[in-house]
Amino acid sequence: ELQYRLKFQHLITTVSSQFINLHPAQIDDEIENALKQIGEFADADCSYVFQYSDDQKSVSCTHEWRTEEMEKKVERIENVPVDTYPWGTKKFLRGEMVLIPRVSDLPPEAINEKNRFEKQGIQSILAVPISSGGRVIGIIGLDSVREEKMWTEDTSSLLKIVGQVFANALENKKNRQALHQSEEHLRTVYETFPDSVTIINA
Repeated sequence: ELQYRLKFQHLITTVSSQFINLHPAQIDDEIENALKQIGEFADADCSYVFQYSDDQKSVSCTHEWRTEEMEKKVERIENVPVDTYPWGTKKFLRGEMVLIPRVSDLPPEAINEKNRFEKQGIQSILAVPISSGGRVIGIIGLDSVREEKMWTEDTSSLLKIVGQVFANALENKKNRQALHQSEEHLRTVYETFPDSVTIINA
């Protein structure tokens, strides 16, 4: 138990420190590296980040780590309408965690999710929403295909903490990209209409 606790705390510290002063161009690779560490720690077959579109009408898997077995079973989700997963989407957008120890036990209102997960061979799932500025921007989660799993409260806490680290990094990347685009736009305007820019400055 002590060894587990030390490893748990070390993982949180390691992942968090990896994102300090990280250049935006390195964020995607570092997220996938962290997902690998989390997936192996939790003995999962897949760990991932899904992000919602700005209007929250579609969702895409933007970062993931998989075991070789999982790689053969699941296709990557890109720009899928959120009503494809209505039961889960409602929970996530309300800020709720989804813990599914046994996919076959999902309630009738989760029939869409149940059919898709069973088709992919997924037996258990743990996923938590990630937020920025009080708004849900995506989820971070774990899947198990080899066996049914009941992940502990420590694991859900780990996802919540790391999910917030990811959210901060992704928002930082988004803001830096927006700033860069604005600078490029101003540079283009200046090069195209130098006189007008000079007048404005005057």
